[in-house]
Amino acid sequence: NISTFNNKTRKCVDTQLKWFPIQNSNSIKLEPFIIPFKEHGKFTYISLSISFELPNKELMNEMIEKNNWIRGVIYNILSENIYVLENVSSLMKLKRSIINGVNNVLTAGKVDKAMITDFSTV
Repeated sequence: NISTFNNKTRKCVDTQLKWFPIQNSNSIKLEPFIIPFKEHGKFTYISLSISFELPNKELMNEMIEKNNWIRGVIYNILSENIYVLENVSSLMKLKRSIINGVNNVLTAGKVDKAMITDFSTV
């Protein structure tokens, strides 16, 4: 389900889409991504979630509509770049690549900020 928080009524409203748990009217959080390592060393995969701050409701609607396409773009970026994560600077470059990739899909506006959350290695 998607939960949106209505600031006027101060209540959460659930809808029947399963892909995006929406945190509030200005951000959207994607379901977790699981990226397997090609070569098994210390870890076999990385799991992480990504949230985006959105400038308008039209962009949120477009992201929900293009969910599968956006997830595919992000998954490809993560799977190609996950091995170069060495420090905060490389994480910032990865986030910028994700933002650029998502913005290439969108027409109703642009995403300016992405947050990587729930990061874990197994």
